[in-house]
Amino acid sequence: ALSELEKFVSTLASDQFEGRGTGDPGERMATEYFATFLEGLGLEPEGENETFFQPFEFRAGMELEGENSLTVPGPDGDRKLAPGEEYQPLSISTSGEVDAEVVFVGFGIDHEDYNSFDGLDVKGKWVLALRGNPVGRNENLRRFAPLVQKARMAQEKGAVGILFVKAENAEVGPELIPPGISIGSVREPLPSIVLTDELAAMLFEAGGFDSNLKTLFDSYNQEEKTTGFPLSFRIQAEIGLAEDMNAGRNVLGRLIVGEEPSEEVVIVGGHIDHIGFGNRGGSRAEGDAAEALHPGADDNASGIAAIM
Repeated sequence: ALSELEKFVSTLASDQFEGRGTGDPGERMATEYFATFLEGLGLEPEGENETFFQPFEFRAGMELEGENSLTVPGPDGDRKLAPGEEYQPLSISTSGEVDAEVVFVGFGIDHEDYNSFDGLDVKGKWVLALRGNPVGRNENLRRFAPLVQKARMAQEKGAVGILFVKAENAEVGPELIPPGISIGSVREPLPSIVLTDELAAMLFEAGGFDSNLKTLFDSYNQEEKTTGFPLSFRIQAEIGLAEDMNAGRNVLGRLIVGEEPSEEVVIVGGHIDHIGFGNRGGSRAEGDAAEALHPGADDNASGIAAIM
């Protein structure tokens, strides 16, 4: 039995199946492999059109559509930027236009005795937030670190948009996250943009503030500071996004244990897909490894192997 488990896991997690990214060719090959296995056991196909497959649509992320620009202050006047190199709209963002003043809100968290917004008026304004949470508050504040949670909190405070900056925080991912990487299961009702550190530093400098982001981040990370401060400039954004839909498929086989199918069934299942090459997010790897093949031995080749 152990040798069979090893064989199944090794096969599913092999390069042949390319990390089994949902909707990708590797997932189709892996589901074909699993369906053939079920057929060999004599199970009945319970998918669509007398097959073992049940297709489903899912939102793989968002894609740029229509107008997209970000107009920011610079040393020689306003600069109009296109997405890609200095900023990106996030998959959780709504489309539309925002032209508003900016308020820096530290980590952008308000919970119990920690309040980034204390005394700040953010209604009708952009908030600029650090990604992550202060190092000493991981247990209490970690659940507020995801970008989608910060966007929700900013909306509750009355902000009209949120800007994120890494600020050399080694605990979070790359500076820019393209909209094709899904960071939330549903779109939130708030324009949401991520900036490069270089662009954020230029904004602080244009506003007459210290542009050393590492020093700024450290002061909030070590809780020398908690509350943010208003910035003396406006930012105008045009955001155009559309859903990037894709299709995956489940594998359904039925073991009939009586003379005819019963009204009730026991379902035994696991997920066969993984994250492929990390191109839609979900990877914990850093640098170039984040875009390498993710075999997914324990997510969830081992679960499928146990079922087999």
